[in-house]
Amino acid sequence: MRVEIVSGTGNTFALVDAFDPQTAAELGDPAALATAMVRASGRAVPGATSGLRGRFESLDGELVPLDGLLVLCPSTRADARMILYNADGSRPETCGNGLRATAFAARVHGRVAQNRFTLECDAGVREVELLDADPPRVRVSMGVPKVLEARAPLSTSRGTLDATLVDVGNPHCVLFVSDLDGAPVTTLGPEIERLPRFPARTNVEFVAIEPGRMRLRVWERGVGETAACGSGACAAAAAFWITGRGPIPPEIELRGGTLGVEWDGRGEIRIVGDVRRHARGTWRTLVAEEEAMDTESNEANVVLVPHSESKPKVRERILALAAKHSVKVEADDGAEHGVLAKTIPFLGRAAVRYEIRERTVALELVERPRGMPEEMIKRALIDELARALKS
Repeated sequence: MRVEIVSGTGNTFALVDAFDPQTAAELGDPAALATAMVRASGRAVPGATSGLRGRFESLDGELVPLDGLLVLCPSTRADARMILYNADGSRPETCGNGLRATAFAARVHGRVAQNRFTLECDAGVREVELLDADPPRVRVSMGVPKVLEARAPLSTSRGTLDATLVDVGNPHCVLFVSDLDGAPVTTLGPEIERLPRFPARTNVEFVAIEPGRMRLRVWERGVGETAACGSGACAAAAAFWITGRGPIPPEIELRGGTLGVEWDGRGEIRIVGDVRRHARGTWRTLVAEEEAMDTESNEANVVLVPHSESKPKVRERILALAAKHSVKVEADDGAEHGVLAKTIPFLGRAAVRYEIRERTVALELVERPRGMPEEMIKRALIDELARALKS
């Protein structure tokens, strides 16, 4: 099946063009496919039950850790349709960066004839516009944000917190913080996501207001922390406005880049940002015999480090070690699974997946810079982490 790796302001997806009938037939169970693709990209998917496995092949570019699967398909209500499946297979109502990436693909593939058109998502029909820019930029309307509660008290493990609850076609819980870099995104995020008051779960925004700018980190339901979130940026802007913090900054800074926000406080809110195609290639789902061989191969590459502490304590130590050695915590479910990554100067990116088991921590190399021997990266990342945990 043909597939592309695309991103909007660092929010990354596999994209399948299901206008093609053969490709549409190959989708099978797209929720399970999304989880399999995200796992194959090197990102952990804690709690997902799908056992489907596969691999990307013949990519002409870079495979980056994915947040989900975008399906571009025909619509009876708009010029085209976007369906998104999160890393865990759940299907969110909308996604600003997903809409922008899908719009770009629709135009490049010739599924639409103009730079301004409409895209349907589960939250409704949205207007999109491809701008004349290099790199490509796309503007998308996200509908009218609804502030459900300006100051909602949330009972959490860190005490009672005031949040602003916003609906942008999907649910958001916005928290204003003084220290964004030190915000407990990967611990408090998953806790709030699943609070009883959010039966459908919620996205969680951590927002810092600094002179002349707004900075944002997002814990996305069904995914984890992502580099960017378009609907989250809209929710943050609406929360900023409704709580009387002043004029909305024209751009919101996220880890993956900046998103322009256009809103007058009343009508539809729009976001503008860059899009990128990282690679094109194919996806092959593994049959039973290949899956068994792939599993055996993966287990052979797993380093098991014994421990005698509780899982929360071990996780604490892993995160502390990552911070000490400037290793990025790229994914973390708040319990047992995560991905650590480090960019090696002049060489590229290396990533390690960890799983905290009852008596061991399983460490697996999932990405290494091209041209560098696997054993060298293992010594630099896995063995060093293993030694630190043993001590």
